[in-house]
Amino acid sequence: MPYQGYLLKVNGVIFPNNLIAFGSFSITPNQRQDQDSYRDSTGYLHRNILPHKVTKIEFNTKLLHESDKAELETILQGRDEYALEYWNSGYQTGTFYSPDLKFDMYDIDKVSGDIRYKPVRIAMIEY
Repeated sequence: MPYQGYLLKVNGVIFPNNLIAFGSFSITPNQRQDQDSYRDSTGYLHRNILPHKVTKIEFNTKLLHESDKAELETILQGRDEYALEYWNSGYQTGTFYSPDLKFDMYDIDKVSGDIRYKPVRIAMIEY
């Protein structure tokens, strides 16, 4: 399917591209996973690479207004497990989770009272 104008769709909801900071969007597809790998007494690494490979998507948001923060929290409310459709030279799908989000306050507009937050790092990691 050709590019449809969005990078991410979380549980069927398009994640707004305008919340993603320019130049921060990255995908690491097909990451290998190890189980019980170890080094022996001679230092030789014994790896047990699993057949299932996972994708990790990382990006930073732009500076967020209070309304942007609310939208972000609504879209990612089920961070423990969600269906993700993402662009990687074509749309792909998977089941992902996101680590906790940290919102650091940047400032408060003295006139409007709008609270702004520093950019937030978001990671989306496939199961």
